[in-house]
Amino acid sequence: MRLASLVARRLARVTRVLAIDLGTGGPKVAAVDTGGEVLATAFAPVETQLGADELAEQRPEDWWAAITRCAREVM
Repeated sequence: MRLASLVARRLARVTRVLAIDLGTGGPKVAAVDTGGEVLATAFAPVETQLGADELAEQRPEDWWAAITRCAREVM
């Protein structure tokens, strides 16, 4: 089977899209149906540490934990 037809068949069964916006305060996640209607949303704050040199830093592990928490919530 050609890859394009396999992908097309799988996409035909998609009923939701998970949209993720990773902002500086934390991720916003939305479940959206194929008609564009927002079914559910979630937000989880991510801590920002300020160093002595006044540079703002966040840990990627915190981003991932917040994204997965929000994804579970909207699904």
